[in-house]
Amino acid sequence: MKKRPEQVSFFVPEWCLFFEGYIFRLRLTSSERDENEREVRVPPFA
Repeated sequence: MKKRPEQVSFFVPEWCLFFEGYIFRLRLTSSERDENEREVRVPPFA
């Protein structure tokens, strides 16, 4: 019974870090896609 809290407290931080890293990657990919699309779309219109 004493091992359960330790495992939970050790497992939760890893989950949070993994979730934060996943969101960070999504934001990076979305920002890169927006920049690429803008760079590609601007020259033809200009």
